[in-house]
Amino acid sequence: MDADGHWGTVRCQLQRADGSTVKVGSFALNHKGYGSWGAPYPAGTSPVTGLRLLNSDGSVLASATFNQH
Repeated sequence: MDADGHWGTVRCQLQRADGSTVKVGSFALNHKGYGSWGAPYPAGTSPVTGLRLLNSDGSVLASATFNQH
């Protein structure tokens, strides 16, 4: 992630096809706004339809929606 002007902890929240959300982890942005992270998504759970990256105050830094094909 490149979030110029933001630093600290970022939380990753997945949105599922069944309407639920799940926090899958968090990662740190350095003082320049750079950071990266990855984690597995458990098999057998509802398909992922989107994600949100949340700042420490809960505001959305980035989001994406995925097509289900």
